[in-house]
Amino acid sequence: MTILIDAFNEMLMQIQQSEGALRKAHGELEQRVQERTAELQTAKSELESFSQSILRAKGGVERASKFKDQFLSTMSHELRTPLNAVLGFRIYWRRNVMAP
Repeated sequence: MTILIDAFNEMLMQIQQSEGALRKAHGELEQRVQERTAELQTAKSELESFSQSILRAKGGVERASKFKDQFLSTMSHELRTPLNAVLGFRIYWRRNVMAP
C-alpha cells in the first residue's frame, strides 16, 4: 500500500509541476501578446500619421499643378497676342513698305 501512496504522491507532484509550468507559459504568452499589441498600436498610429501627411502633400501637389496650368495658359495667351501683332505688322511691312 505504501508503494501505491508513494506513486500517487509522485503523480500528484508531477501534475503540480506541469500546472506550474503551464501557468508560467501562459503568463509569458500573455506578456508577449500585450507587448505585440502595443507595438501594433504604435505602428498603426505611425501609419495613420504618415497617410495623413501623404494626403496633405497630394493636395499641395494638386494645387501646385492647377496653378502651373493656369500660369502657362495665361502666359501663352499673353505672349501670343503681342507676337501675333508683331507678325501681322511684319507681313504688312513686307507687302506694303518693302514691296518694289
